[in-house]
Amino acid sequence: MSDILRIAWLEKLGQIPNGANVRDYYLAQRTTWWGKRLDPKEFWKGRVLWCDESAVAAAVAHGRLLPPIPYEDPLFRSISDEDYKRRSAGAENYGGTALSSAREGAFWDYFNRSHPMPPEQIELDQRFVAQQANSLDWSSREQRSGPRRWDELAKRSRGQMIWQGCPPEALSDEALRWAYIMKQREEYQAALAMPLAALALRTNFLFRSVSVDLRYITDPLTDEQVKAANAWKIAYLQRLRREKTDESYVSTYLQAWNLSAAEVFGGTNGP
Repeated sequence: MSDILRIAWLEKLGQIPNGANVRDYYLAQRTTWWGKRLDPKEFWKGRVLWCDESAVAAAVAHGRLLPPIPYEDPLFRSISDEDYKRRSAGAENYGGTALSSAREGAFWDYFNRSHPMPPEQIELDQRFVAQQANSLDWSSREQRSGPRRWDELAKRSRGQMIWQGCPPEALSDEALRWAYIMKQREEYQAALAMPLAALALRTNFLFRSVSVDLRYITDPLTDEQVKAANAWKIAYLQRLRREKTDESYVSTYLQAWNLSAAEVFGGTNGP
């Protein structure tokens, strides 16, 4: 399809389609809708109110770097809401620009630190800290050799993640240990799908680098182990319920983490 026909198709579509390539992002900048402000009411209809991957992707698909501000907040009234161009996310190696404003950036920065964090971001934060901790050797931690180095890491990394909005429950020693284990289990399962020669190389590297019992990585988890891995999630959700957090967040966490209301709240899903 020629560029002219592709632009006409994108113009009619009104947004970047799923699975778009670099060319689509480049050509979309020549449409009339690229970068136009999105209607907050329409955008947030049926969505959980947070700046998660889905919301950002939907904004970028219209040439906006961030989702629309869902409500007016006097705290940010003095910050400029004038649009300016910034390098966009979107397709890999895409060199185009999307529009945003300083007010949008300030709003979402504050919102993300003061509201529940999307589950995928909690996982990223956990794994970042856990991977750093692995350089200190989890086995050494369990044997209590070198706890001072761990405490220094905890003070630096945990404090930063909590300031960014990550729940403290997700950053406990046990939660981080299980985050590390789950990541290594994913790596192991991905290796099993590789050709035999690559499988041997990958598993040899993986087994040399892990610092927990290999059975945590290779064997099915027991019910007790699954319960231990989910303990921080249950504690966090129970705290959200006690603090009367919007139930849309609680429901989304339950679905994302494959937990039932009964096992978290003792048989009821009501506040």
